[in-house]
Amino acid sequence: MADKKTDGEALHTFHPVLTDEQFQKAQQKARERVEKERVEAAMKEIEDKEYSKEQRAAGMSKSNVKEDLVSYTVDLVDPDINSCLVVNFKQYWHGHTYEVPQHVADYLSEMSFRLAKYTSREIEGKKDREFYRKKRNITLGPSGEIVAGSMPQRVAS
Repeated sequence: MADKKTDGEALHTFHPVLTDEQFQKAQQKARERVEKERVEAAMKEIEDKEYSKEQRAAGMSKSNVKEDLVSYTVDLVDPDINSCLVVNFKQYWHGHTYEVPQHVADYLSEMSFRLAKYTSREIEGKKDREFYRKKRNITLGPSGEIVAGSMPQRVAS
């Protein structure tokens, strides 16, 4: 800041080179530029969110390439008990064929397999949780031989 006296009045300057008017114009331009950048950043943020939302709705993968659509027919083991599979809040009904992205078809196939495995074990009376609760008294040695527990039967030659 520099104070200069002209005609008995003190002149107050904001910058040593610029006049007060130029300095204030520069400040105003800076404010406008910051405001413009804030608006652009907000617009870009909303655009990016909406773009991601549209990609997911279109079944596009993270690599921005739309996956191949495949036909998948839902074939469930016991449709009287389980008549549909649900993926991402969408129902896929037994006996219907759907055009879905490959990753959804893979997931539906996995769900169908797990359901069939569970249902068949339930029908046979072999519940999955019983398999993991069953006690096995087997201890393996460092080289893989059975040290304790039930030894395998050797066939006499």
